Amino acid sequence: PVDQVRLRKTLQEAISFYTRGIELRDARGPLKPTDTALVGILEQLDRLIFELGDAKEAEDPAAARARIQVLLERFPDHAPFLHTLAIMCRDLDDFEAAEKAFRAAIAACPKENDWFRAQYLNNIGLLYEAANRYTDAEAEYRRASELSGPGRLDGFENLGKLAFKLGSPKKALGFFKAVL
Repeated sequence: PVDQVRLRKTLQEAISFYTRGIELRDARGPLKPTDTALVGILEQLDRLIFELGDAKEAEDPAAARARIQVLLERFPDHAPFLHTLAIMCRDLDDFEAAEKAFRAAIAACPKENDWFRAQYLNNIGLLYEAANRYTDAEAEYRRASELSGPGRLDGFENLGKLAFKLGSPKKALGFFKAVL
């Protein structure tokens, strides 16, 4: 199991370090996302953010959201940061902001990175499903399944669960078998 407390602390420290690095670089001139001095910490942030995921687990969800928004001021098209903001907004019951951030993350994600794009599509599908927008949820799960391909849970699992939830167990079984 993931040590959420340790992970939160590490993430907070990494974001503080990264933000301070940006401030120092800004004092010397415009910052570029490709600055090699910040690449390592940016990768660490991506990993930590992916592991943490759920803003409801944060000690202060509003502060966590504010920290990610500071990073997005510097890197407005950074897909993992946008995705994290979307998850935080979802967890804070801000549906419209979550939907907007998910769409921005999907648009910003490189086309060759199908695995992440599929994850983002699944998450927006889960957002729609939670809002009882089942047709929209199914469409996003199908797009995720197309990106993931056969043998991956991703969208197929969510399609199966949704079909079962909507009273189609045979259809659900077909989606579950697609994973095999």
